[in-house]
Amino acid sequence: MEHDHEFFADGLLVSNCVSWLEELAAWRYLDDTWDQIRFGLRSGPRPHWVASTTPKPRALIKKLSAGGVDNVVITRATTYDNPHLPEDIREALEDAYGGTQIGRQELYAEVIDQDENALWSRGIIDAGRLRPDEVPPLARKSVGVDPSGGRGEQGIVVVGKAMVEHLRTVNGRERTVQLAHGYVLADRTCHLSPDGWGRRAVQAAVDYEADDICVETNFGGDMALNTIRSAADSMGISIPIKKVTATRGKKVRAEPVSALTEQGRWHMVGTFPELEDQMCEWYDELDWSPDRLDAMVWPAWHLRIVKAAMTGNTTAGGLAAAGRQIG
Repeated sequence: MEHDHEFFADGLLVSNCVSWLEELAAWRYLDDTWDQIRFGLRSGPRPHWVASTTPKPRALIKKLSAGGVDNVVITRATTYDNPHLPEDIREALEDAYGGTQIGRQELYAEVIDQDENALWSRGIIDAGRLRPDEVPPLARKSVGVDPSGGRGEQGIVVVGKAMVEHLRTVNGRERTVQLAHGYVLADRTCHLSPDGWGRRAVQAAVDYEADDICVETNFGGDMALNTIRSAADSMGISIPIKKVTATRGKKVRAEPVSALTEQGRWHMVGTFPELEDQMCEWYDELDWSPDRLDAMVWPAWHLRIVKAAMTGNTTAGGLAAAGRQIG
C-alpha cells in the first residue's frame, strides 16, 4: 500500500524513511529525541535524516560538527551566503552583532564552545586544574546526584573538600588562614533506568570512599531517595544519604562555585569534557537543565565549601535539608 511506511504518533504524521530536523540545536530533549529518531529510520531504499539549525554548542551538535557520527555530510552557510537577504537587513544585523559572540554563531555559523553569559570560562577552569597526585589530603568527600525527573541524564559527580592555608594581609600584617577548596574527582553522569543510576551513584561512593551521597529531590521527591537506598541495600553497601531541596534558582546556587573557581579554590582533578561543556555553555535563560553542573554544585553547599553569605542576601537552596540523614 502506498505510504504504508507512515503512521500517526500522538497526532503527528511520522515517517520511518526520512526525517527533517528543523532547528535541531534548540530542541529541549535533544538526546532523547535524537535516539528515538534514529531507532525509527529503518524503511525504504535510503532511510535518512536532514537537519537545519543554528550551531548552538550542544554536545550532539558539537559531535556532529566534528565528524563524530558516521555517514553525515556537513554543509555550512553564513548569513552572507543568502542571496535573497535585503542589503539593509544585512547591514542592520552586522551593525548589531558584528564582532560579537552571538554574531559569530548566528551570522557566521560557528560553534562557540563557551558562552559569554556562562558562569565559567575555559581559561578559568584550566587555571585551577590539577593532576590526581597534586590533590591534598581530603577532609570529606560526597557524591552529588541530580535526578533527571524521567528525562535527560542523571547527574552524578564526586566532589572532595580540603582546607588549604592561604597567606593574607590584615591591617598591614601577614597571617595564615585556612580556606576550603573543592575538588571535582569524577563525573559518573549517565542515562539509565532508576536501578541503573542508583547503583552507579552508590558505586561512585564506593570507588572514591565518599562520606555520603547528596541527592537533589525536587524531581521525584522521596522516589529519588528510595532509588539510591534500594540500590545501596541490594549492593550490601551502608552509606549515609542526604537530601537537598532547591529553593533558589540554578544560577544562584552555581554563582558561588564559579566565584571559588576564579579565586583558585575550585579544581577539576583531571578533565571532564561534558561537565566542563555545561559549565561554559549554560546560563539561566536557556531551556535545558544542566544535570552534570547541578550534581557538581550540590556537594559544594552540602560540604560547606561555599556558604550562604557568599550570595549576599540569598541562602543556600536546601542547606537545612542537607543536614537530614535518611537511610
